[in-house]
Amino acid sequence: MTRYLEPAKEIEVFGEYDVVIVGGGPAGLAAAIASGRNQANTLLIERFGYLGGTATASLMININGFRNQVEPDSVQTIKGIAQEIILELHRLNGLGKSPYEQKEYEIEQGELSYSYCVDPEKFKFEHFQEILEQNPQLKEAGAYLAETPPLLGIRQTRFIEGEYRLTAEDAIEGRRFDKVIAISSCPIIHYYGYRRYLEHEGYDIPYCCLVPKLVDNLLIAGRCISSEQQPYESHRSMAPIMAIGQAAGTAAALCAKGKVKPRDLDVSLLQQRLIEQGAELRR
Repeated sequence: MTRYLEPAKEIEVFGEYDVVIVGGGPAGLAAAIASGRNQANTLLIERFGYLGGTATASLMININGFRNQVEPDSVQTIKGIAQEIILELHRLNGLGKSPYEQKEYEIEQGELSYSYCVDPEKFKFEHFQEILEQNPQLKEAGAYLAETPPLLGIRQTRFIEGEYRLTAEDAIEGRRFDKVIAISSCPIIHYYGYRRYLEHEGYDIPYCCLVPKLVDNLLIAGRCISSEQQPYESHRSMAPIMAIGQAAGTAAALCAKGKVKPRDLDVSLLQQRLIEQGAELRR
């Protein structure tokens, strides 16, 4: 037997919502907050009992991309909800030193550096002592188990084809778009065989990268937005992902309230709302 046919069944409707967000990772979390703030009746669906996705479940605890890692870096390209999260973690003493070489900015003054190490809830397991007893070389080296993630940190997944696909030239040349909804200033980490830093303060991510080519009433948030590999390796970092999520959630709320399809949304209204709610669009 190679296949099993599951019989159809009736399932009760849980509820009706203006906006449904699938996944509570960095993009989904920001999207849900943004949608709710913009008065949309919002449902967030998450498989774990906590939010954060890659930042918590995968213990990928470094959030990168609030500005360029190298000069020029005077513009903080990611603000809004992503900045609010970092500032709240700072208030709770939940930030550590980033392992990346970077210029440090004064967080007390609301200026964020390129990246921050965040402190998720720690998990320790008693059986690790047995591992140490069976591997004395680890014990001699002072090894200890700090945390174990319930989810592997996966960097690469599929892209959804949107009305526009970000290109390598867009990222490398620092291209600007009239319909910008987020900015990425992170380096391209693998494609060229080295960490290729941007020689500008960031490239624009246009709204049309979030709009699927063939599906209505759907917006893409997160690393699956329409893109070539090179720019993906930049904006996949969690700070720009949260900015994209904020834009997607805000757009979904505006579409639901205005009864328009995402591809027909007036992007100038979206940009105005994002700027009002603290996002950085360089406009």
